[in-house]
Amino acid sequence: MRSQLVEARFKAAASEGKLRAQLAEAEETALASATERDAAMEAKLRTQLAEVRKRSAADLAELRDQLTDAEEKAVTAEAALRAELTEAKSKTVTAESSLRAELV
Repeated sequence: MRSQLVEARFKAAASEGKLRAQLAEAEETALASATERDAAMEAKLRTQLAEVRKRSAADLAELRDQLTDAEEKAVTAEAALRAELTEAKSKTVTAESSLRAELV
């Protein structure tokens, strides 16, 4: 009876050791797998970030071009309006002078 108990304890200890080794191996495999997945995800995110930065730079360049065009059009429009205003003032002065001459 005593020998059976010793043998059962020995088998239990051996089984426990084997299970602990299997658990350690499974944990190691899981960690390695998670690390690989994390590395793959990081690479994917870095690629996406690079693409977003590239698109953002292109969008910014396009917006700057549009702003430059808009500013040039505004300057041209302002110059044309100033010319019209000057012409209108000139006509007003001429008309005013004519009216004064008629009143005299």
